[in-house]
Amino acid sequence: MTLNAIGYMIYLPITVFITIVVGRSFHKNGIHYIKSILPQKGFAEPLNNLLLIGYYLVNIGYAFISIKNWIHIASTHQLIEEVSLRAAYIILLLTIMHYINIASIALWNYYKNNHQININ
Repeated sequence: MTLNAIGYMIYLPITVFITIVVGRSFHKNGIHYIKSILPQKGFAEPLNNLLLIGYYLVNIGYAFISIKNWIHIASTHQLIEEVSLRAAYIILLLTIMHYINIASIALWNYYKNNHQININ
């Protein structure tokens, strides 16, 4: 078994685990934020679920696609570096997506409140 294969077997479970744990936390706690901004009955839950599904698809998909770009790993030291670097990319992607979602919802709420849009 090559060191690349060992790296894949270490990297994929770590990134999938991180993605699922963070996603569940966002889903559980984010619903309160969405409900405060979108008081329409029956709209917040589906939106929260849709955000969770999109979040999982993008991040887990990125984790699998990023394997294609791995260099050939020749040593254990290089294996640890590559797994750490790729896991850091996933964590960075999660952070960026979270802030984009929060900023989008906040901007939409600001626009809605300042321009008196009637959304039913």
